[in-house]
Amino acid sequence: MQMPLIKILPEQVSEAWEIVAPAIAKALPPGSALHPYSLTNILQSILAEKSILWGWFKKAEDSTPIILVLTQEITDDLVGIRNLLIYAIASLSPATDRAIWTEGVATLVKFAKSRNCRNILAYSNHSGLIDLMEGQGWSTEFSLLTYGV
Repeated sequence: MQMPLIKILPEQVSEAWEIVAPAIAKALPPGSALHPYSLTNILQSILAEKSILWGWFKKAEDSTPIILVLTQEITDDLVGIRNLLIYAIASLSPATDRAIWTEGVATLVKFAKSRNCRNILAYSNHSGLIDLMEGQGWSTEFSLLTYGV
C-alpha cells in the first residue's frame, strides 16, 4: 500500500536537495528554469515556508519519494482571492497508479480549503496528467501562453 501525499519538512528537503533539485528542475514551467538562481530561490522559499514540497512515498520506511509536488499559495490581487498553485510536479519513478493522483488531489483540496484558497491552479504539459485531471473535474479550457523577452 502506498503512502498518501504528505508535506516534506523543510529540513528534510534541505537534506535531500541533491535528489530533489534535478527532478524539480525538469518539471519547472516555461521560462522558470532559464534563471541561473531558480533552484536556489526554490530551496530558499521552501526553507522559509513560503512554498511547500509534498511527496508520495511507496512505503512509510522509504526515504525517496516517487512523486514530488511543489506548491505555493498565491493571491490574485485583481479580484482578491487566494489560490493554491501547483508550481511543479516531478516524477522520480514511474507512477502509473491513478488512485494516488485522486488521493493526492484530495489532500491538496483539504489543505487549500484550510488555507481559505478558492482554487487550485496547476502548470502541466503532460497530456496524460491533463486528461486525468480533466476527468476528475479540473477545468482545462485555458492555456498558459508565454513569450520570452
